[in-house]
Amino acid sequence: MSYDLYVTSPQISLDDFTSYFASNARYKVENGQAFYTNEATGVYFSFDHNSEKPVDEGTIEHSVAFNINYYRPHYFALEAEPEVGRFIEHFACSIQDPQNSGMGNGPYSRDGFLTGWNAGNEFGYHAILSRDDVPEPIYSRPTAELENIWRWNIAKDQRETSLKEDLFVPRIMYMTFDGELGSACVWPDGISALIPQVDFLYVPRKDLAPKKWFKAKEEDFCVVPRKEFPEFFDYYATDDFEMRSFKLPAPDTPQIVKDYVTKLKPFTGKVARIGFDSILNTELVSKYKRTD
Repeated sequence: MSYDLYVTSPQISLDDFTSYFASNARYKVENGQAFYTNEATGVYFSFDHNSEKPVDEGTIEHSVAFNINYYRPHYFALEAEPEVGRFIEHFACSIQDPQNSGMGNGPYSRDGFLTGWNAGNEFGYHAILSRDDVPEPIYSRPTAELENIWRWNIAKDQRETSLKEDLFVPRIMYMTFDGELGSACVWPDGISALIPQVDFLYVPRKDLAPKKWFKAKEEDFCVVPRKEFPEFFDYYATDDFEMRSFKLPAPDTPQIVKDYVTKLKPFTGKVARIGFDSILNTELVSKYKRTD
C-alpha cells in the first residue's frame, strides 16, 4: 500500500527529469527513477518518469509519479513533502491526487499532501494490524518521540558545523539490547560530544578499554541505560535542542569522564539495530492492533 501522486502537466522530458535530480546526493537516478534515501533518518520514497500513454480509461495520464509507502512512521511525509513541493514549483506542475482524502485535480498544497498521506497511512495501519497474520514483532514509540528524534537526525550534520566546537554530534538510532527496544546513540571512548537524552548509550572502547595484566588492551563496548547515566552529566545539561542533551566539554575530555568510561562493565548480551521504517507510531498501533 502506498501514496501515489501524479504530475499531469506539463509533459516533463526524461532529460529534464534526470537533470533535476542528478545534483542531489540523496537521490539515486537510474532507469527513469529517482529514489530518495536519507541514511540519517531512514526515510525513502521515489519519483518515477513515465513516457507511456494510458492504455485504458482507468489510468491517469502523467509524465511523473511520486510514490511513498504507507504503514510507516508519520515523519516520512514530513520529510517527503518539501521534496514534492520543490519539484512541483520548479516545473509549475498540475497534479492528480487520487487518494480518498487527497487533493483530487489540485491545486497542490503542503496541507493537502499531509492530510492525504496521513489518512492513507492510518488506513494502512488498520488494514495490516487487523489481519490474522499480523507481522511480528511490532515495534512502536510515541509520535512526539519519533518526531523529536527525526528532527535531531535531520539537523545533525548542520548542527555539528554550526556549534563551531570540536564536538561529536551522534545520530540517534533504535536498537534492542537483550530484546529491549530503545533509542540509542554511540559515544565512542567518552569523547567530547553533544549527547541527546536517549534510552541507551552505546560506548565502544578502544583508547579507554581497561588494561589487563600482561595483555594488550582489547576493544569492547558498554551499554549504559538512561537511569544509570553518570551524575556529572547534569552539569552539562541543556534544553537548547529538540530534546534534553548533555554538552560535554571540548576539545579535551575531562578526567572524570575518562575514569567513568574506563570503569564501565563491558556488555555481553545481544544487540540488534532496528530500521527506522519499522518503528511505528504507538498511537496508531494501539488504535488498530487486535488484542484477541
